Amino acid sequence: MNMVSAFKALLEIFLISVALYYLYRLFKGTRGASVLTGLVMLLASLILITELLDLRVLSYLLKASSAFLVISVVILFQPELRRVLSQLGSGLTVTHSSQQSQVIEITVQALEDLKEKKYGALIAFERNVTHAHIRQTGVAIYGHISQELLETIFTNKTPLHDGGVMIYGNQIVAAGCIFPVSQRQDLSRTLGMRHRAALGFTEETDVVVAVLSEETGDFSLCYAGELMRPLSADALRRKLGEVLLPSKKNDSGSWFERFRLWMKDRGNVS
Repeated sequence: MNMVSAFKALLEIFLISVALYYLYRLFKGTRGASVLTGLVMLLASLILITELLDLRVLSYLLKASSAFLVISVVILFQPELRRVLSQLGSGLTVTHSSQQSQVIEITVQALEDLKEKKYGALIAFERNVTHAHIRQTGVAIYGHISQELLETIFTNKTPLHDGGVMIYGNQIVAAGCIFPVSQRQDLSRTLGMRHRAALGFTEETDVVVAVLSEETGDFSLCYAGELMRPLSADALRRKLGEVLLPSKKNDSGSWFERFRLWMKDRGNVS
């Protein structure tokens, strides 16, 4: 019986440790990371003081306010929690691999042509959660994706070239959209508005955003609030495939495998 109790205790410690580790990785680099760190340090300090000094009143207040603290955390970290839940549910919808592969290839080819013309681009791929409030900031298109259409949208001095394009499935659903801009203070001052908009959009949602810098001609990819840059066209194509395509070999269409790949990539981003 003692062995069983010890095993349960070790299992609980292991599961809690894993959960805390992944929560840390999920929130690392987000706008709420510093707030979460401060909150954890404050609570840990109060609990330690109450236990060491046997402060019964303070201990009672901490226990009584636990429900309030949970609600406060949900409110404070609503964008991060919404993004995490969107990513965990990303395997619930089956993506047609060949169709998505074609969309990726068309997009990369269009970006290569736009790079030669020294134009910029901002392209968001919606996954399983659609974002009507962002689509409504632009112009509805709902047209079958094509290289020519993408290049036309981002041609300089056209009405829609400054905004972002929204892609869902094999359709360009909207263009000229305004993405939420990241408010992170740790970003390089060399990042332009396109990159900041890509980061801001992916900090709160499960979208994947490809960026072409008009100034440098560099390709970038942003998802889960992280930015990978600079990328070659082949690297961009490969990364888009890793994130958007279910892998038959590794069954990366499941939410667990997509989550594993995302966590793996977070260690290789700049």
